[in-house]
Amino acid sequence: MVVFTVRDPNSWFESTRDTIFSTETLEFIKTTPYTEFFEKTVWTAFGDRIHDRDFMVSYFEAHRSEVERTIPAERLLVYQVKQGWEPLCRFLDLPVPDEPFPHVNSRDEFAQMLEAMKAHHSDQAPVEETLGDLAGEMFVDHKK
Repeated sequence: MVVFTVRDPNSWFESTRDTIFSTETLEFIKTTPYTEFFEKTVWTAFGDRIHDRDFMVSYFEAHRSEVERTIPAERLLVYQVKQGWEPLCRFLDLPVPDEPFPHVNSRDEFAQMLEAMKAHHSDQAPVEETLGDLAGEMFVDHKK
């Protein structure tokens, strides 16, 4: 079973441009052990067209089409997070939780995480440790 999350391609482009593919983020990544990962995944795929809206939206749409074409429909949920629990739980044959669907990783949260990563990195803390700490903070149950 495959849960394939999608969203409006233009909204996705704007979000990536302002967060993970921002000049600030990409410059920071070059100072971390994740440079090789980005070289093999992001820069190989997108190269110097990472901020070219038409190219990136076309790439997004082609990827979606490829996923929908190659994964059998009965094994695939094309899912928009804004749909909430219902379609996801139905697909996974799980009960719908009584709690609201979580919403994390907003642009503001990403900016805070990047600043914290930079601060940790400047203190020479391992990036993996920093990411683990930050992920824990992002997904803490704030209801307690």
